[in-house]
Amino acid sequence: MSAPDAPVAARAIPCGVLRTTLALIVILGLTPVVAAVLAIRTSALMDCKFDLGTIASCPLGPADPGPALHAVAMFGWFAFMTGPIAIALFVVWIAVALAFVARRWLARKGLVRV
Repeated sequence: MSAPDAPVAARAIPCGVLRTTLALIVILGLTPVVAAVLAIRTSALMDCKFDLGTIASCPLGPADPGPALHAVAMFGWFAFMTGPIAIALFVVWIAVALAFVARRWLARKGLVRV
């Protein structure tokens, strides 16, 4: 491998794609939990009685956000489905990132052409 080929090896890791996919994996895993916590905290700030077993009335002017808050809080149960999927995707993401790092390292050593 000659010296001009070194910049090609430096570009072997698509950092933008790796960052974007990691962000999407984190969003997939945390969205249900964050939504449920926000709904529960919002009901506490409005001094509403909140129970996951029943839909409580929470008058706020002419509207009643109680059923909507209850529905969003119940969305937190999806974390049991999205959490394991996000963990599996994160393991795959780590493997792909390590493969790119190994490929770059081997290219710099001159063992692989990129």
